[in-house]
Amino acid sequence: MGSAEGWIGGFDVGGAEVIGYEEESGECRSHFFDTQGNAAVSGLVAQRDACVHHGETNRSTAEFNEDGRVQTVVDERTYGTVDIGFRWRCGCSRSGERAGLSGSGVLV
Repeated sequence: MGSAEGWIGGFDVGGAEVIGYEEESGECRSHFFDTQGNAAVSGLVAQRDACVHHGETNRSTAEFNEDGRVQTVVDERTYGTVDIGFRWRCGCSRSGERAGLSGSGVLV
C-alpha cells in the first residue's frame, strides 16, 4: 500500500495505491484510487531503474535517480478512433521527491 500527495496546478491531488500479485495472469497489478473518486487498474512491471504501469488506455514510466529519492514520471494516454486507429500521446510529465521515511511522495 502506498500513497501519493501533491499539487497539479492549483489542485490538491493524490491517492492510494494497492499493489498485488495476480496468480492467474502471472502479473503484478496496481489498483489506484485518487482523491477525486476515480479508480484505475493496471499491470505493473519492475525494470532496473524504472517501474512501468500499463493499462488499456493509459501507461506510465517512472524512473528513479541514483539514490532512489527522486522519481520522474511520464504518463501517456491513447487518442484516436476505431477508423484511424489509436495512438499514444503524452498526458503529462512530472517529478517528485520522496518525503521522509513514510513512503509518501510530494510532487514538486
